[in-house]
Amino acid sequence: MAKQVTRKKHILSFLQKQSALLIDKHNAIGKFNATWISSQLGFSRDNVSRDLNQLYREKQLIKIHGKPVLFLSSQFLESYSQMSLSNYTFKNISDFQTFFSSISHLSKLAKPITPISNANSSSKTNKQSPININESPFKKLIGYNRSLKTAVKQSKAAILYPPHGLHTLIIGPTGGGKTTFARIMYSYAQQMHCLSLNAPYIIFNCADYAGNQQLLLSHLFGHKKGAFTGAINDHTGLIEKANHGILFLDEVHRLPPEGQEMLFSLIDRGQYYRLGDSNNTCSAQVLIIAATTEKPGTAILKTFLRRIPNLIQIPDLENRSLEERYDLIKLFFQKESQNMEREICVSAEILKLLLIYDCPGNIGQLENDIKLICANAFVSLITEKNSQLYIKLSQLPAQYLKLFDVLPTKRSNLNSSFDLNIIKDIIFYPKQPVYTPATETPQTNFYKTMLNNSKKYFAEGLSLSTINSIFDNQITEYFDIDINKTHSLNTATEEAAFLKIISPQIYYLLKKVLLLIEQEFDLHISTQVFHGLVLHVETMLERIRINKPLRLPKNNIDINKNNIYYLISTRITTSLEQNLNISIPKQESALISLCLQTLDINTKDTHIAILVLTHGYHTATDFAQVANRLLGTQHAHGFCMTLEEKVSHALKKVTKIIETIDEGKGVLILADMGSLTTFGELITNATNIKTYTLKMATTSMVIEATRKALSSTISLEQLAHEVSSQSYYIGMNVTSPLPILAPIAEKLNLNSEKIIKLLKNILIFIDTQKAIPLLEKIFANITTQLNCRQTSSLYIKFMFHTSCMLERAIRNDQMEYQDLQTLLPHHIKIFNIIKKAFTIIEHTYGVTIQDSELCYITEIFSIK
Repeated sequence: MAKQVTRKKHILSFLQKQSALLIDKHNAIGKFNATWISSQLGFSRDNVSRDLNQLYREKQLIKIHGKPVLFLSSQFLESYSQMSLSNYTFKNISDFQTFFSSISHLSKLAKPITPISNANSSSKTNKQSPININESPFKKLIGYNRSLKTAVKQSKAAILYPPHGLHTLIIGPTGGGKTTFARIMYSYAQQMHCLSLNAPYIIFNCADYAGNQQLLLSHLFGHKKGAFTGAINDHTGLIEKANHGILFLDEVHRLPPEGQEMLFSLIDRGQYYRLGDSNNTCSAQVLIIAATTEKPGTAILKTFLRRIPNLIQIPDLENRSLEERYDLIKLFFQKESQNMEREICVSAEILKLLLIYDCPGNIGQLENDIKLICANAFVSLITEKNSQLYIKLSQLPAQYLKLFDVLPTKRSNLNSSFDLNIIKDIIFYPKQPVYTPATETPQTNFYKTMLNNSKKYFAEGLSLSTINSIFDNQITEYFDIDINKTHSLNTATEEAAFLKIISPQIYYLLKKVLLLIEQEFDLHISTQVFHGLVLHVETMLERIRINKPLRLPKNNIDINKNNIYYLISTRITTSLEQNLNISIPKQESALISLCLQTLDINTKDTHIAILVLTHGYHTATDFAQVANRLLGTQHAHGFCMTLEEKVSHALKKVTKIIETIDEGKGVLILADMGSLTTFGELITNATNIKTYTLKMATTSMVIEATRKALSSTISLEQLAHEVSSQSYYIGMNVTSPLPILAPIAEKLNLNSEKIIKLLKNILIFIDTQKAIPLLEKIFANITTQLNCRQTSSLYIKFMFHTSCMLERAIRNDQMEYQDLQTLLPHHIKIFNIIKKAFTIIEHTYGVTIQDSELCYITEIFSIK
């Protein structure tokens, strides 16, 4: 009897889902008979027929007489029409279709439908918010009833397939919209109550870990402690996180055969094993949606394909109609209007050009090209201060000029298949809604970033041509990365991080000079060399400003002036002198040539290793990652000691790291504080590996240390000396290389030693030896500009508040100011002076001080 009840529930649940397909006119109802239902569910026809008639007698189903007899869910029809059924029997299909047409008309006037209670759903699922079944998420896809019609039909069938859906493989070119299509399938599953509204949707790109099979499998299946080297804790896999939801496997052809085989058990029986735990099976109910750009038979096991029989083909942009492409173009411009919160007027000629140009990157490239066009036009909006953004052919970026030749040749083809007369100038409004799948990850708003940067550039007094040049570089690099879909650190992010520690003026001036040098000497200067050179020039200019030039090493007094490095350094110094109106000593020009030689790395040579040690969770590894990204290497390493970790345990870990990274020339350690500063000596005594510890760790120091360590000729002691003596200058405008500790405190008759001791007890990440002189300089700057008397009370308030503020900025945990709009109008002059004074802190530590934090300092000086 128990089996019969279970079977009836399966049949009822199945018919509730399948009945929903009546909403789409292309779905016939002739298949809703006992034979088809038994074949779909795997039950015998006699048992199914008996249960169907029982459910009809219970008024759970309606019956349509004829040959064969058909059955549909009565509960669905009642929900759809928002009315109770009075008749559960129909003479024939025609009789039912007349009835269904009438309730379809009523449903359009009705309120949103209350969801059907699924027999297999939990009580939590039954409490979901009402969903209007008429508004299928697939209808938001451009081409859903044209080029994507078959794909949509297949995906609906896959979601509704009993009992938990049909695993699916989406096939299509890069940029064709596979990821978006999978997200829509997830939304549809929620709408049809195949998944609950809070069901997980997990995305995993198999290409991200294709080079490390063990790590890839660990991410998917999880692992047990000790399963492999580095597995120090049990790890929950993505399959477990996707339980009762969908796991989207992008680039599934990069999943190794072993991984595909491990999925067999999950697909067949809903079971799998974690790595290193083959004795215990785990269970999960997961619907797999995979995507690939490859032909299924080439990189995917046939046994794997047999378990994912539903193959959905997504067409490329070339095989979609011009009407669909036109709709896509309008959609993407509408998104940009919403993102930038501005009206966009797009000329007809731009629209025509986008309709016909070759777009090998498919929909993804089309969207990115439109973003790039809008971003360039947005720069004009900022600098020219226009109210409306108008995009016309004359404003296209240089890389699109070659498309002008395409327009006349393809215009005739366009006229034959598409009515050009319908294309007019279009204005897009920011408040017009744009559909975005619920699972789509929000992206950084590049327009807001540009707008915020422009305010900073204008405040610094940069010329319009300089600002345009800065934006041109940022936009070009940002979209190059985005279009190529690399998974490395975004170039715009790299540049933004770099501009925190050096001057934008120097950065872009050198970038321009090196482009000319590349052409003159027929060279390719790598990003690594460029960033290293910028850092060297930045420190050199600061030395010149304070009249502290460096002397040449004794073994390099005689410089070959015909050497290519010296010729290049001469071009650089000449350009710097002309643009900055300064005089550069000859020895500094020689040092630049030496710098270029050290940057010309021979990977066969051995180098000093760099290790950053900090307290916290990510600080050291973040420092190392930034240095590696900017210099194009993997030479810097980081270790973060958590506040709860025992010193002995941390020492063992650091010892293993040093034994691994040492190339025979020793290790330079940059440690922030406390016990970490003693590790080097202990490890040297235990391992005989030479170490040198600098008791300071900042982004600029790590970059400088890594850059210099890439030279195979430098010694450990020389590296430590040069980093400690030169890195202080990077990004700073100081009046002396090592200022006295707290002269203002002494002048005010304060106990500076006690103040320093108290600050050391409070601060975790900041070195007071560096921070206090810098904050004193800012304090002197502000009090001078405000014509404000320096008092001991004001000094103590300022020093303790600002040092803690800097600590919060480094931890990315800054304070909000409640009455920001009330304070600023009354004290805007004080605020602006303070904001400008603190730019030196931002450059030095690579942080951004929020306006809310600066308001607290404004308050200190406004009530002094």
